[in-house]
Amino acid sequence: MASIFHCGRSRIWWIKYYANGWQVYHSLHTDQERVALRIKRQIEGEEAKGELLAPSRTPLPAFLQDYCQFLITIRTRKSYKNDISFLGIFFGPVCPALELGSCVNKRWDDAGGRGAQPRH
Repeated sequence: MASIFHCGRSRIWWIKYYANGWQVYHSLHTDQERVALRIKRQIEGEEAKGELLAPSRTPLPAFLQDYCQFLITIRTRKSYKNDISFLGIFFGPVCPALELGSCVNKRWDDAGGRGAQPRH
């Protein structure tokens, strides 16, 4: 069961519902009650059908570590360093993979690494 409400003095409608036991709050980005009720019914329908997405229980450091490993496989060395730099600025020292130079040297400096092979 979901409920809609105003938050503070704002005219924007918000919704509160439970997804897999987790309490979830979302702004509906509308000031019209009719639109808010329609979105509420849509969310309740998705919940009844089992299609409602729940918040993830994956810990952030584990996700970032796996994401960094994924980036290594698809990015060039320079692009990877740039991506890791931005992630490190945004998330801070959450996991060792975000420390500059943690994975870069291991992948591209090996003889079998992608960066060790000349491009033709």
